[in-house]
Amino acid sequence: MSIRDLTKRFGAKTAVNQLNVSVDRGEIFGLVGPNGAGKSTTMRMLVDALRPTSGSIRVLGQNPRDNTALRRHIGYLPGEFLTVPSLTGKGLLKHFAALNPVADSAYHDSLIRRLGAELNRPVSKLSKGNKQKIGLIQAFMHQPDLLILDEPTSGLDPLVQQVFLELLLEAAGRGQTVFLSSHILSEIQHAAHRVGVVKDGSLLALASVAELRDAAGQQMHASLEGLVAHQLRSQLARQLPASTLTAREEGNRTLVRGTLRDPVPALLSLLGTYTVQELNLEKPDLEESILHYYHDGTSTDTPAGSVTAPKRGSHAL
Repeated sequence: MSIRDLTKRFGAKTAVNQLNVSVDRGEIFGLVGPNGAGKSTTMRMLVDALRPTSGSIRVLGQNPRDNTALRRHIGYLPGEFLTVPSLTGKGLLKHFAALNPVADSAYHDSLIRRLGAELNRPVSKLSKGNKQKIGLIQAFMHQPDLLILDEPTSGLDPLVQQVFLELLLEAAGRGQTVFLSSHILSEIQHAAHRVGVVKDGSLLALASVAELRDAAGQQMHASLEGLVAHQLRSQLARQLPASTLTAREEGNRTLVRGTLRDPVPALLSLLGTYTVQELNLEKPDLEESILHYYHDGTSTDTPAGSVTAPKRGSHAL
C-alpha cells in the first residue's frame, strides 16, 4: 500500500495534509494520534469511501477508485460499523459473504468460535462489543490480502482483545497486510511492526515501536549519598546535554530524576565519582513515548520525518 502526498480538505479544514506512507506485504502498520488527527479519514480514502482532494493512493498495486474487484481483496472495519438491525448476526455475515465469498469455511467457523460471537439474535439486540465481533469476522473471514481496521477493539473485553491480537499476528504470518488505528496503544506496541504518529492531519513521526521508545529516552531515578545537588547540576548540564535531569537534596542524600537521552556509559561515568545508593532506569512504553506529540505536535528529539524505520521487505502493497 502506498500513499503519496495524500490530502483531504472539507471546506477550509484540512483533515489530512500531504500524508506519505508505504506499507509492505505482511506488515502490521499502526496509525495513532488524538481524536480528529485524520486517521479515519485516511482509512476511508483507502477504500474509496471518500475521495482525496489531492495526492495518490495505490492499494495492492491498483487505484482504489471505483475498483469493485479490488474491494474483494480488502477486509475493512470502519470506526462505526453499520449493521442491518433486522438481521441476525448469521444473516449479516451471510450478506457480507455474498459480497466477499469465503473460501475456507473452517477458518470462518473458527473466527466465530474464538471471538465468541452471538449470531442467532437480531443485531439490534446485541451489545456494542458483540456487534464489533461480527464486524471483525466480516473483515477477516475471506482472508483478504489487506486488512484496514479502524479502532477494531472498541467495545471488546480484555480477553477478546487478546484473541484479536492473536488473529492479527496470524494474519501477518500468512502474508496478509494490516493497516490499523487504535487508541489502545498497548495493542499497537505488541503487534505493530511500524507506527505512524499523526496530529491535525500531518505525519509527525514514522518508526518502529522500538525506535520510538528509544528516542523517548529512559526514565531515571537515582539516590546519591551526601548533599551534592549544586555541583551535580552543572555536571549534568555539561556531561549529559541531551537529557532532562534534575537534582535536589533531601535529608542527607541527593535525588536525581528525569529523562536520560544520553548514552548510559556517560551517565555511569559521571555517577562514578559519587556514592550511589540507588539507580533505576526504565524504558517508557509506547504511550509514554508518543504523548508529547499529542500535546504539542513537535519534538526536539524526533522532529517530523526524522524517525524512520527500515522496511521489512521490498514489496510495497
